[in-house]
Amino acid sequence: MDSSLNKYILVLNFLLFSFASSAEIVLTEQAMIDAAKVVNQATKSKNFNKAVQFYRPDTVFFQYQNKNGEKVKISQTFEQAKKHLKVMLKFKKVKVKTSELLSHEAKIQGKDEGTLLTKYNRAYEYNGTKIEVTETYIRIFKIWKGELIISEEHML
Repeated sequence: MDSSLNKYILVLNFLLFSFASSAEIVLTEQAMIDAAKVVNQATKSKNFNKAVQFYRPDTVFFQYQNKNGEKVKISQTFEQAKKHLKVMLKFKKVKVKTSELLSHEAKIQGKDEGTLLTKYNRAYEYNGTKIEVTETYIRIFKIWKGELIISEEHML
């Protein structure tokens, strides 16, 4: 079985176990949605400074600081994010053109070799209470024609 699929299954099982039964209805299959649109927006801004991703029963928030030091907070409902879950489970990837930032941060060792791009804290909330915070890593992989690909997140 593909190691990426194993990681998704492991994390989904963790989420099933971690939340109260009333939260499970919303947070099991959908809690692994990393809100691709939200994360991509932060990626395009080339700034993950003090980034935190908040999961609440109906919404995912991604917050980070922009170049001016202002907090930027973007949200997406799970309904809006459902299509991203389908994309993630089909192992489609988000392509990002090679930029100066990525070229600088990414020391690609060879084809399909992952390199740590950045990390941020992921915080889960339920009924207004912060349940857990985990460090989340995004890795990048080299593909052809000068493009980079962002893998799904790995919670360690």
